[in-house]
Amino acid sequence: MGNLDGVNGDDVIVDLQGMGVWVFRNNSAWTPLHGESPSRLLTGDLDGNGKDDVVIDFPSLGLWIYWNNTTWERLHALHPVQMAIGDPVGAAKASLVLDFGSGMGIWQWRHQTGWAFLHGAASAGIVLADRDANGKDEILVNFGGSGLWQYGDTGAWTLIHGTRPVGMVSGILH
Repeated sequence: MGNLDGVNGDDVIVDLQGMGVWVFRNNSAWTPLHGESPSRLLTGDLDGNGKDDVVIDFPSLGLWIYWNNTTWERLHALHPVQMAIGDPVGAAKASLVLDFGSGMGIWQWRHQTGWAFLHGAASAGIVLADRDANGKDEILVNFGGSGLWQYGDTGAWTLIHGTRPVGMVSGILH
């Protein structure tokens, strides 16, 4: 889901087997986005303009961003093993956190400042959540046998729990 045009709520973005990526826009019409099926995809407002952008990892094309419901841009030739999106700097612009696997590790991509290396190990899962309610998302990483770790404002890694999580999701619980 993502609001690609900034009006009328979220659009549904799906991979229709054999037909590529399609968008059900404004609860009224299906439109094609790309003819190739993705390995993975996610949405978020990467430039802060109120329209969600689509980040897609295509098996034969690499990692791409569909900006502002109009423009494709190649982000990287490598394929991430894990992808997450959130706002770890509190800038009202989402950042991508990508795990490129063994040998490459975990990286953060910010639209206007580029790539930042976060950790050399591969993960078993990544989520972003504003755990301390300061307007900045912390990066939570499942490092398997070494447990659940958090990367936050200080630029340091903190152990949250020593047991490997089976699954992770973030959200506000009331």
